[in-house]
Amino acid sequence: MSDDLIKDEIFDWEEIDSSEPAETLEENLSVEELNIENPSLIRMDMNLIEYPLFSKNNHRKVNQSIKYFFNNDKNVYIMVKPISGDYIPGDFEERVFIALLKIMKKRGFQQTFYVSATEILDEFGLTNKAYYKRIKQSITRLAETSYVFKNTLYFSKIKKNIEDIVNTNIMTIRTITLNNNQQLRKELYNDNRIKEIYEITISKYFYDNIIRKGYLVYDSNTLLGIENSTTRTIYMLINKLRFQNLYLKIPSVYLIKRIPLKFNKTTISRTVKTLERCCKELLEKELITKYNILRNRKWEESEIEFFFDESHNTIKQKNFYMDKNEFTNVITNFDSSLLISHTEEESVSPLIEVKKEIENNNPTEEMVSKILNKMPIKALELKTLPKAIKDSIKTYGFEHVELVAEYMKLHKVSNIRSYFVQALEKGWADDYVAKQKELKNKIKTVNYQQTLILEEVNQEVEEKNKIKEKYFSLTNEEKSMIEKLAYKDYIEQCGSEGIIQKKAFNLGKEGIIVEFLIKSKYLENNKKVEEKIEIIEKIDYLANEERNFETFSGFKFRIFELLEGKIIVTSLKRILDFLNLEHEFHSTVENYILELKYVENSKSKIIIREK
Repeated sequence: MSDDLIKDEIFDWEEIDSSEPAETLEENLSVEELNIENPSLIRMDMNLIEYPLFSKNNHRKVNQSIKYFFNNDKNVYIMVKPISGDYIPGDFEERVFIALLKIMKKRGFQQTFYVSATEILDEFGLTNKAYYKRIKQSITRLAETSYVFKNTLYFSKIKKNIEDIVNTNIMTIRTITLNNNQQLRKELYNDNRIKEIYEITISKYFYDNIIRKGYLVYDSNTLLGIENSTTRTIYMLINKLRFQNLYLKIPSVYLIKRIPLKFNKTTISRTVKTLERCCKELLEKELITKYNILRNRKWEESEIEFFFDESHNTIKQKNFYMDKNEFTNVITNFDSSLLISHTEEESVSPLIEVKKEIENNNPTEEMVSKILNKMPIKALELKTLPKAIKDSIKTYGFEHVELVAEYMKLHKVSNIRSYFVQALEKGWADDYVAKQKELKNKIKTVNYQQTLILEEVNQEVEEKNKIKEKYFSLTNEEKSMIEKLAYKDYIEQCGSEGIIQKKAFNLGKEGIIVEFLIKSKYLENNKKVEEKIEIIEKIDYLANEERNFETFSGFKFRIFELLEGKIIVTSLKRILDFLNLEHEFHSTVENYILELKYVENSKSKIIIREK
């Protein structure tokens, strides 16, 4: 693909006010008007970076869906389903989508925008009209492919993955023919050479991520210049994972599964060789400075080291803030009343929301004062510094600027204003900022978890108190039945029944009964519990004897009579051997609960019942 500079084209858009048919309002939305310094920078949705939404398989089959699982329980997954008679999206569709994101930016980040096949080819650096048909097929495939996300779709509005099942597509299209319709042509696309255009609408979740904080910035020329789709995916992934670090080590299997590439224990060495070829391409394009393949003990445990230098961070940071400034500029000057009439109101409402958010986040005097107080004491004497701080907050955000101010105070900076501006532009404080943000996030996470635990404990206490009140309001007969059932459940959990278990039950009876009521839902389903109680009361004891035995041998012989043929001989022998030592035995053996106790010259006990 060509890396030539994209030629900016000017398109005249117009809006017709139906209430005044004789009057036409026009608004030029060309690149120059939007003042986009670097139109090749695009915002790539996090889901497109993280997940295999575009297949790397060159042998895809018609009507073949793919389901990717991300845990062993198979409740975290993504399913890609093509429309009947078609394939799932692949490398060419990914390139087309990158080109569309670039064009969307030129159109002022609007969710719905218009584009021709010629423009898409221009972004590829191609002029061959033979690609027109393939472009149309790819756009249609992008719109018609269904994606099912379960616990995987990241959504910037809630700042986490959506736990529900989300069935969506990446975008929708409307194909518009301009032949013999001069009014429509004038309104939508004032170019007589173009016969057909596409109305593209980026789907809700992906679009919200792009206009909010659910994206990373990449140079589309760099992405389209990477011929190998696997290399492109690796490049996007490692740039996300490394953040601002100059070193990154990743297990090979992680990359293989995220791309994904086919492998098994016998072929994994060949798959790692594929990854190595991609690393070589990244090195040749100077997108990394070095890489190492670490085999370790076996290929399944191999890892890849990636190395970067400061120039990579400088470019990454410069691109991020340049894109942010361009977006802020577009949104600040955004006026929905000047959009063309075919633009749906729903498609511009997210931009209006973001515009309000930006306006609400304008730097205040309080913010400026707070940052000044974080700086070295001499900062308060500099009259031009407050304006520099305000401008910096707009560009980098309040939190980032505040942390840079802290960094300056720690390092006792003398030339305050100059250092402040350069520290922001050149990222001198980036390591400090990253560590502080990470620390704050950890504290937030801990506090949030503690809040959740406290809420859960309070809810649990409240539920137990309600259950307890209802239990004490029952009749004595009902309470007695519940106690029997709770006791049975308790003994089953203990695994044996004896004096110790009985004492423990009596000591904690109230709590055990409440726990049982919650678990069995007695108060919600009284009939089921009563049936269980009836079953317990109907149990026939194999033996329930309390009497004197003249000798210990007579006691053991009686047990032998009762259990012979009921349990295996070895188990019976062990019981009798144990009684020789302790004269007492309480346990569950096979299908019977036994409570045996010999007392010389007094009543001994033999209780044997089914489990």
